[in-house]
Amino acid sequence: MGIYIDAATAKLFAANAARRSVFFRLALDPPLLLWSGAGEIEAPMRDVSVGDETYRGAKFGLGALPDLGDILNGGSDTAEFILSGIDAQTASLIDDAGPDVRGVSLHIGLLAFDADWQPATPIIPIGVCIGDFTTLRQDPPQSRADAPVWSVSLSCHIGDVTDRTRPLLTYWTPNHQSFIDPDDTSCDNVAKYQQAYDVKWPIL
Repeated sequence: MGIYIDAATAKLFAANAARRSVFFRLALDPPLLLWSGAGEIEAPMRDVSVGDETYRGAKFGLGALPDLGDILNGGSDTAEFILSGIDAQTASLIDDAGPDVRGVSLHIGLLAFDADWQPATPIIPIGVCIGDFTTLRQDPPQSRADAPVWSVSLSCHIGDVTDRTRPLLTYWTPNHQSFIDPDDTSCDNVAKYQQAYDVKWPIL
């Protein structure tokens, strides 16, 4: 997906580098909206949601997050998002009547806060994944006195086309790239290159 940030928004992100947070929008009906802080935040996700939506804080429930660089730069074909600390009753509901996430879009965005922790920008989407499946697993308790807790993981493939039930291949051709981003012309000249051929880039 193409990302455009105007100069004013870029300045806000630069000025508030320590106050950026990650937002997740899984396009279920209704959408599942989470962010990496605590409490609730009302904000729109630019070019994705029609207006403000309420994101619930998951500061203490988000497990290890995938490297956002992989999502942005294509460093991996897949990603896994983990929500931990789920009680047994919620885990049972997810197991019995959990939503079908296959083919559902997951947008990841960034938002900058001002000095009073109020949203200074809309949520800027920086990447999109497509859901494949969820997995429930029980986490080992810290002690015998602790109640069992569960984690649910969402496995996705990065990008907004195809799914992992078929091989996820990248051919670096104009036609293939146009499925990912119709406005991206970066692969238009790939056919001119040959294996083991040194490409000399122009000096600007």
